[in-house]
Amino acid sequence: MIKNIAPDVPLGEVIWRLLPFVVLVTLAVVVLCFAPEIAIWLPDRVIRITR
Repeated sequence: MIKNIAPDVPLGEVIWRLLPFVVLVTLAVVVLCFAPEIAIWLPDRVIRITR
C-alpha cells in the first residue's frame, strides 16, 4: 500500500521505519498475555462508577 502512495521510497526503508512500532505492539501483546488485568482494569472501573 505504501509503495502505491510513494513508489520512490524503497521497501527496506519502509520496513526499518515501521520496525519500532511493530516491536512496541508485540511487547504490548506479550505484556497483556502475562497480565490480562491491565486490559480489564479501565472497563471494570467504568462499570463500577456507573452502577
